[in-house]
Amino acid sequence: MAAPKRHRQFVFVLVPEEGVAEAAAHRTASAVCRIALLADLTPICPALMYVPFMTPEERSTKLPLVARQWLKRCDKIWLQFPSTKPALDAFSFRVLQNNEGSAVRRTVYQLERADESIYPVPMSREELKFLLGCNLDVGLARCA
Repeated sequence: MAAPKRHRQFVFVLVPEEGVAEAAAHRTASAVCRIALLADLTPICPALMYVPFMTPEERSTKLPLVARQWLKRCDKIWLQFPSTKPALDAFSFRVLQNNEGSAVRRTVYQLERADESIYPVPMSREELKFLLGCNLDVGLARCA
């Protein structure tokens, strides 16, 4: 008898590009996707999958629509800042804000480094509200 098929979980990878070079954000996103694959997860990262061939206008209009469709299939969100400053770009702000208001809220994990490894640590709702509050002016200005 064949072994039962194992359901692979999808993880939505968010790497805000606010205040960093696009190349640095893409390197960080690639590293996070590798960590997800090694953890037997299927990473979904719009920054790597769609941004390279989208125009700036498409990034603001079409990327959120595509991301929303992928997010429906994901079980969790991994958030990794490419710099030490926890600044969200408009896209990441919208994804996290929509997730907080969703009927099916996904757990958001912030990736933290310990020794040579990186571990996903769940963020509390209070931490997420604080993060969104700290980035409210940037998020709303860019989302409007």
